[in-house]
Amino acid sequence: MPAADAPLDSALEDFLTHLRVERRLAERTLAMYREALRRLQTAATASAVPLQQAQVHHLRGWVAQLRLRGLAARSIAIHLAAWRGLYRWWGRQGVVKLNPVEGLRPPKSAKPLPKALGVEQAMALADHQTENTPPALAARDHAITELLYGCGLRVAEVLGLDLQAGPETGSASRGWLDLPDATAHVQGKGGKRRSLPIGSAALAALQAWLPWRATLAAAGEPALFVSRLGTRLTPNQLRNRLQLQAAQAGLPTRVHPHMLRHSYASHLLQSSGDLRAVQELLGHASISTTQVYTKLDFQHLARAYDAAHPRAKKKSGSEAMKAIRLREGKERSLQRRHPWVFQGSIAKGAADAGETVRVEDAAGKFLAWAAYSPTSMIRVRAWSFDEAERIDRAFFERRVQRAVALRARLPIASDGVRLVHGEADGLPGLIVDRYADTLSVQFLSAGTERWKQTLADVLLQATGCTRLYERSDSGVRGLEGLQPATGWLRGEGPTEITITEHGWRLTLDVAQGHKTGFYLDQRDNRALLQRWVQHYGFQDVLNCYCYTGGFSVAALAGGAARVTSIDSSAPALERVNAHVALNGFDPARSEARDADVNQYLRDALKEGRRFDCIVLDPPKFAPTAAHADRASRAYKDINRLALKLLQPGGLLLTYSCSGGIGAELFHKIVAGAAMDAGVDGAILQRLEGACDHPTTLVFPEGEYLKGLAVLKAA
Repeated sequence: MPAADAPLDSALEDFLTHLRVERRLAERTLAMYREALRRLQTAATASAVPLQQAQVHHLRGWVAQLRLRGLAARSIAIHLAAWRGLYRWWGRQGVVKLNPVEGLRPPKSAKPLPKALGVEQAMALADHQTENTPPALAARDHAITELLYGCGLRVAEVLGLDLQAGPETGSASRGWLDLPDATAHVQGKGGKRRSLPIGSAALAALQAWLPWRATLAAAGEPALFVSRLGTRLTPNQLRNRLQLQAAQAGLPTRVHPHMLRHSYASHLLQSSGDLRAVQELLGHASISTTQVYTKLDFQHLARAYDAAHPRAKKKSGSEAMKAIRLREGKERSLQRRHPWVFQGSIAKGAADAGETVRVEDAAGKFLAWAAYSPTSMIRVRAWSFDEAERIDRAFFERRVQRAVALRARLPIASDGVRLVHGEADGLPGLIVDRYADTLSVQFLSAGTERWKQTLADVLLQATGCTRLYERSDSGVRGLEGLQPATGWLRGEGPTEITITEHGWRLTLDVAQGHKTGFYLDQRDNRALLQRWVQHYGFQDVLNCYCYTGGFSVAALAGGAARVTSIDSSAPALERVNAHVALNGFDPARSEARDADVNQYLRDALKEGRRFDCIVLDPPKFAPTAAHADRASRAYKDINRLALKLLQPGGLLLTYSCSGGIGAELFHKIVAGAAMDAGVDGAILQRLEGACDHPTTLVFPEGEYLKGLAVLKAA
């Protein structure tokens, strides 16, 4: 039952207006209701049933279709809430007499298993003495907490304990203690009895409680744990006391008794890996229950195998996987598959630079396998969110092969290609550009630095190239505590390379060029410039911050009579002239000038110069958001001057590659520049990086290059 693209019926729009104006629902809620109503309308249309005449069996069938489409129980509940509200509203208006949704209920959601406390949290709770509490009750609460966490008992099992066994075999008791033997005998689910060892801490707590119990227990009361009235403690009393104890201990989460049982199992498995033993201690009938209940992961099982099985490769303790525990509430970004964790989000844990770590939430639940960076503000970069995945050579082979396969499917008119684009390809900190038969690579994170040699081999294997030049000289490496590194990592030979792009020939130097040697991210935008110059018949083009003249070649290819290229790098301007000659253009149509762009624009304005088309592709003015204010002024100034220099009807292609300047802010900057210049214009197209520089849905920070094609009003 797919949602239709057709507009909603006017009656449904009226209901949404009622929700917006009278009920004042939030925009996000309105959007969810609109989608639910759209699905309702689609279902009714497919069934040829007018919505006002729909009966209960119609609605029940439509809900079943939602379930078949794979919608979660929570999503179906939202749909039913929207539908129910619609029919109630119609009922008040007299449109319908009965609400066919009133008796419908969504399918039950699977109840999540209780969260576990961290080891430190559990220990803090067990050690805490309840404040402002009579000593007898404090001793009792401490003993109960020790049994819940130290033995993994259920609430009913703890409260069912008697001071001693019943007559003869003890069958009259649901449970009892054998303190000399340090053993607890309990009756669990299904009447199943089991015996568990009592730890030294729990044993000491029980010994401290027993003298106080003698003063509280009513005559003939067999229960081990009693209330101040002398009778057996109830489950509600236990829960309330535990919550009070947790609050006083400063735990950042609501604690209930079963959470301590879950913590007992999780912590025991993390230390021992003995699943069968833990199954018996918990009293589970099936080992699958134990494995699911404790969330025992594949990596942990693998480590237990490696450490214990005679056929396994033994690993030393120093090779054990280290864990990074996050603060409460800081797990949300990783749950949304965002690959970064900042320093302030980490509660505890550390590792060597680039070491693979297990990232856990505050309760110890797995979140990701990641690379650790001890000096960067981005302390953790996630490799994988799959608990069953190992971070090894095979992992990198899969990721690289996937990235290379994606580029093979893209319409790229060049043999200069971005093969790996960091986080967008699941390889944070790795940039790989292919120039003809040579790879130029940046290892920008501690994780990629640690796996550098493996990655180099994997890249050559996946591409068939024989040469790999390292260009790890970006300032980003300094933030990772890494020194710059350049040179041939695999193979050798000249660093000067010629590539083709849209039929043009362009040269670059992987050793000396910017970034990895060239700006591949502007490939598609250079083709756009060629088409627009040709379409509008632009004759006089100004290319500012031209570097080696990629946009200049595009303008000449589009038929421009004169292209002026401005840059402050003499070697770059030499390559501009070389590109003009290499592509067979008349040198008289091109001028490469060594100048400061800002000053050139001001001088050109004073001289009364005008251009049909201007390209502004400046370097990174704002590497982070902290530099945004200063960068905004710089962007605004050059765009104001450029808009003044444009002929009426001229075209401005303006870009920002600053991570600290978002697309919305950049739009505002250019709009402000137009106002200051006293001109108007229309956005012909919003511009971005080439298709081999993808931006993923979960990592918007990857969208660093943004631009506008602005057609100045005639």
